[in-house]
Formats: sequence, C-alpha cells, structure tokens
Amino acid sequence: MTQMEALELALRMAIAAPDKKRSDAAALLASELVAIMTQEEVDTVKEEIEFERLSDGLSLGSFAKWYDDLYPTCAIIGRN
Repeated sequence: MTQMEALELALRMAIAAPDKKRSDAAALLASELVAIMTQEEVDTVKEEIEFERLSDGLSLGSFAKWYDDLYPTCAIIGRN
C-alpha cells in the first residue's frame, strides 16, 4: 500500500467512523501520514475523494454537508 492509499483510507475512516474516538484515531493517523508526504500528494488524495463524491451524483448541497463533516480532518492535513 502506498502512502497516498493509506492517507485516503485514513481520511475515509475518519469520516465514516462510528464514534468520535475512532474518528480521532483515524484523523491522527492521517496527520502522521501527511507529515511525511508532499503537499502535492496530499492535495491529490483530497481531490480524488472530492471528485469521487461528486461523480457519485452527490448534489452540491450534499457535498457541502459532506465537506463540513470532513473539515476537521482537512484542517489536520492543512487543507481547508
């Protein structure tokens, strides 16, 4: 698994976690990965997730809600 794949998985787990404790653990993992990745790699992962969500037919309103849920994790990775 590449670092980019690991970051994508950590971000998805942070968003979908069933509780705050698990979400925080996944967000911590994401922040540790970001520390050893380039900003270009981080941006690419985030853009892939955003594109996928919009491609799945998510309305802009729903995307805004999803992004609000992602915001704390985006702040961790320096992208908000």
